[in-house]
Amino acid sequence: MGRAPTPQLLRAAVPAATCEDWRQLIAAGVERRRGGPLDPDFSLHSSSLRLRALSGLGLDPVAVAKPLWRGVLQAPIDACFGDCVTLLADQCWARCQYAPGRAPPGHAAHGWHQDGALHFDFGMPLAGRAPLKMLTCWIALTPCGEDAPGLELLRRPVPHLLLPPELDPSRVSDRYAPADFWRPVMGAGDLLLFSGDTLHRTHVRPMMGSDRISLELRFVAIAARSPQLRGERLVTLGAS
Repeated sequence: MGRAPTPQLLRAAVPAATCEDWRQLIAAGVERRRGGPLDPDFSLHSSSLRLRALSGLGLDPVAVAKPLWRGVLQAPIDACFGDCVTLLADQCWARCQYAPGRAPPGHAAHGWHQDGALHFDFGMPLAGRAPLKMLTCWIALTPCGEDAPGLELLRRPVPHLLLPPELDPSRVSDRYAPADFWRPVMGAGDLLLFSGDTLHRTHVRPMMGSDRISLELRFVAIAARSPQLRGERLVTLGAS
């Protein structure tokens, strides 16, 4: 298995018309669930919806992932994993993020976190533990990072799990130099690829006036399945 990449930005990875179709499906799906009964596929706090909830409308996570893996994602994923690629099919999400003052009740932006912390029990001793070997494919379906919330990422990897107190914004800013942080400005269809040890959060500024919709896919190497992934729906996309 190769080394996990530093965050990569791939421009125009998804056609504009496809982005608009997906955007409409996601916006409608999120609004239908807001104010409704508890739904394991919907997070009110982050206005996020699992893609599997939209499978019947054309946003099945496997159908979304396969063309990307066969196209723009194959080279960087092969360089990282060098093996058959597995999609974490139930950890693929559509997300709505709102400009300040436009967020619905109960919504909050994502704070600092590592996607590779998935299913770790932070009540147990985790000193020195490595995050899951994972790649997140984050696709902007609307322009973001300038007038709409985007992502802020740490450019260099953090090879161990950070505990909740270490994710406090003041501690993160004190720990890393300003040059270590990246706030990419993205257009609809641009794609960010980053590893599970990448520290990141929602980038939002008070002067932003537009909302953002995005979706994300998560991949692991077939040879690196972890106990943390027990019970997850793992779909092998094919040999490299």
